[in-house]
Amino acid sequence: MEKINILIGKSLKVVPGEYFGLLSLIFGAGFIFFAYFRVPGFSMLKNTISSLGVIPGETGIFLNTGLILTGIFVLPLFLDLGRSIQTEGSKEIIRKISLPLSIIVSISVSLIGCFPAYNNLIGIIHGIISGIFFFGALILSILLNLLIWSDPKFSKFQSWIGILITGIFSFYILTGWPIAEWSILFACFFWVFQISIYTVLKKNLWIL
Repeated sequence: MEKINILIGKSLKVVPGEYFGLLSLIFGAGFIFFAYFRVPGFSMLKNTISSLGVIPGETGIFLNTGLILTGIFVLPLFLDLGRSIQTEGSKEIIRKISLPLSIIVSISVSLIGCFPAYNNLIGIIHGIISGIFFFGALILSILLNLLIWSDPKFSKFQSWIGILITGIFSFYILTGWPIAEWSILFACFFWVFQISIYTVLKKNLWIL
């Protein structure tokens, strides 16, 4: 485990996690929204994100590829963020829980794209993975928000964004509304954008 941590640390020094976060926006979000705009009349109010993934042809391919790339690229961001947050006492326990949970959440995003619900069997697998993602991400958003709130390196604005995301996840789990699921997508991509940009500026320009 120690060797793995050392390897991760060296890798993140070469390419910091915030740059992977930006890649998740360029490729992940880019592919997903390209798939969305390929289907005229597709409504976020009535249709879930996953329903795009089962559309035959390029639309489904782009949507699922976007999910896979999002999970791959966001993982280093989570790992770098978890390693950089200053903790002590009970907060260190929260940090140690959030790190493996962030790995599970990131992998589940990619697996959702690997298992679009083309039939009943794959649909069951897709549903289980989606459940892991939504509940895991809800818990992760709470834990990360607690850590970011108490770390002076971050602004309270970022904590309020985390609170908003936690609320959106909770609302979706309670209602299952498609628009709430799309709201999660927009909110999570915005969180990745702002935390990545903030970290890049703070490390390189020293203006924050």
